[in-house]
Amino acid sequence: MDGGLEDYYVKASTKLFGCKLVAVYHYFDTVDDDAFDGTYGDEIDLVLVKPINKSIKLLIKYANFNQDDEASSGVSNPAVDTEILTARLQYKF
Repeated sequence: MDGGLEDYYVKASTKLFGCKLVAVYHYFDTVDDDAFDGTYGDEIDLVLVKPINKSIKLLIKYANFNQDDEASSGVSNPAVDTEILTARLQYKF
């Protein structure tokens, strides 16, 4: 098989002080190991969900992607280390 992304991950969740906390670890690999060592990098995701009332939830998300140095050598559009923090309100009606 040529190309393609494999995503190996482990996920855990718990309730803490009335919130739901989810943690996910991803290890990104490629199906085709011919181009480089086959590893794109890894990522940690954290999500905190806090109900405000019956209709509104607060969501805070954090993601930290660490690219494998070998994955960026010799490519025109390499992945880069990325860190993202977002917050949003979710309204259910």
